Parts: sequence; C-alpha cells; structure tokens
Amino acid sequence: MSAAEHGAGSFNLFGRLANLLRSPSAEWDQIDQEPTRLGYLNLGYVGLVAAIPSAAKLVLIQLFGHGFLPLKPMIAGAAVQYALTLLSVFALALVINGVAPGFDGRRDFVRALKVAAYASTPGWLFGLLGVFPLLGIVGVLANLYGVYLYYVGLPRLMRSAKEKAFGYMAVATICWIVLFVGTSTATNLTAGWIAFHGDAFTGSTPKSILNDDKAAAEMFEAMQAQAATNANVAAARAPVKGLGALLPLDIAGYQRAGGESGWNETTGTSVGKGDYIRGALKFSLTITDLGPSSIMASVATAISNPSTRKTANGYETVEKLNGRLVTEKWDNTTNSGSYSMLVADRFTVEAAGQTADIDELRQAVNAVDAARLEVLSREPIEP
Repeated sequence: MSAAEHGAGSFNLFGRLANLLRSPSAEWDQIDQEPTRLGYLNLGYVGLVAAIPSAAKLVLIQLFGHGFLPLKPMIAGAAVQYALTLLSVFALALVINGVAPGFDGRRDFVRALKVAAYASTPGWLFGLLGVFPLLGIVGVLANLYGVYLYYVGLPRLMRSAKEKAFGYMAVATICWIVLFVGTSTATNLTAGWIAFHGDAFTGSTPKSILNDDKAAAEMFEAMQAQAATNANVAAARAPVKGLGALLPLDIAGYQRAGGESGWNETTGTSVGKGDYIRGALKFSLTITDLGPSSIMASVATAISNPSTRKTANGYETVEKLNGRLVTEKWDNTTNSGSYSMLVADRFTVEAAGQTADIDELRQAVNAVDAARLEVLSREPIEP
C-alpha cells in the first residue's frame, strides 16, 4: 500500500505520537485531511500498535519477574488481550459513529475509527510501563490524555458541535471504560483458568504460586478487597440528581420560562436545564454532572492552556479562573454565544443563547451557587 493511500508521505508513528502530545489540535487537523483507508487503519496501524503493550508486558514481566503466572498463561492472556483490543477499537468506533447525530455530528465510520485509534495511541505506547510499579502512573496519565484527545478530535473529525464536545467525550470515555474493563477481565480470566487447569494440550500442571492453596486464597482476598475499593470509588462518583433546583428563577431581568431535569442511566450523567427570556432575547442555563467520567474532566483542566482565537464574526477563548476551566464564545453578527465553567472538575455550568452581550451569559453562570456544587462534588446526594 502506498503512502498516499493512508495520507502520510512518510508515516512516522512516534512523530504522530509526539505531535498528538505537543499540538493535538494541529495534528487532528492533519489526520482529518489524510485520505486513510479502512484496511490500513485496521491492519497497518491498529494491528501493529495495539500489539505493543501485550508483547512488551509479556517480555518485561518474564525478564523482571513481576508476575506470578508462568509463561503459557501469560501468552494466552496476551493473545486474548490483543484480539479483544482490536475488537474494542472497532466497537468504540461504532459507538462514536452511531451517536454522532445526537451531538450535531455527521456519521462517517472511517473518521470514527480514526478517533478511536489515534486517541488510544498514547495509552498503548505508554501502557507497557505498567509492569514497573514506579512508572505505572505514566501509563495511567497516558490513558487519561487519550480522553482529552477525544475532546479535541471529535468535533474536528465527526463535525459535531463544539459546545457539545464534553458530552460527546463523556459518551466515548464511558464506552472505552466498559470495553477496557471487559478486555481486562477476559484477559485475567483466561490466564487464571489456564494457570489453574494446566496445559490442555500436554496435560501438565504449571508450577506457580497458584498451586499453593494458601497463596491462592490470599490472592483472591486481595482481588475482593480491590473490587470493594473500586465499588466505593464508583459510588462516590454517582451522579447528583435534581440539579434543576439549583437554577435561579430570574437573572438580570430574564425570567425563567421553563426547564427540565434528567438522569441518563447509559452515560451516568445528570442534567438540570432552564430557559430564560427577556423580550426577544433568550438563553438556556444548564448544569451537567459528568458522573463517572468526571475524573477525566480534571485532565482537561490540568493540560488546557489559555488561548484566544478570532473567528469570522467573533472570538473563542479558553482560560482558567480560580482554578476552573472557562470557555467563552461570541458571535457579533447574531449577538449570541456561550459561556461555560467547569466546577470541581465534575460539574459544567453553561449559558448559551442570544443576549445583549457576553456579560449577561457570564452573569448567568455566576448566578449558580458554585460553592454548593463544590460540596456536592465531595458529598453526593440526591436532592
């Protein structure tokens, strides 16, 4: 296959990774312009890069002895991990493509596969460091950075509305988490089953710590304790319901004319929305609890740099105010825009619509009790 067929005259894997880390927006624009073929993306890119963590972990664990399983179960686990990783990327692309219209995007499976594949690249390449306890955090941060790549790449490749990028990112992230947990579970079950039952082809029983009943019991107790910890973390991230009660009845002469509150069980998000009217002017004020994906929002806060971009009829800015990520957009032609703030790396408060000026949208967001949201982020309740 020629380089032109996949849009990179001299494709450099590490160059792409470096560009995604250094200037993700520009690199996504480059990816968007590449006439990538489905076959190349599946086999030439994902098929190669997804094999790196499985193969590297297998070698490093055997060399440095961090594992408790013998070689054959590890090989079986690595093979299952690799196969399910390929399927997971395909499944994630299906979801990204399928929900695109819900975020004002366009369905295009090849573009969706680009997002799923390239956003996963940092996690694949740095994930192999997980075999070293002191370097494992690098792999975790790489996966979290992949979530930020969803945030930047989805609006560009899927042509979705920029103001809906957070929601789109949340759906993709939750899907990715489910697939990751499923892949990890299947991998561990495969390796564990072979370790317990021996080699089905030779009839031999592997010599490992798992043959020690006491050690096996201790291992499963540790696994149960970790499962309980994970359950407590998930419970702490349960979405707050009834957010509509936090919306004021009037703001700067605008009267609240309606609204809604809801909880999406699929995405684990909760939303409270109100519509405000003053004469011919109207805007909506929305509070969204990102729920399980709120931990990913902290990544965006940590790595986002202040920026201002002039548009044809206005501007867009990203900045941090008192440690909170704030996004501001305004169109001078239509006298409309949006102003959003991320509170406690968990709640987004956004005002969007047609007003006299951007200050009225700022005032609307600031009218929401951010201190109350800070409390809810620490002690989730259901009002």
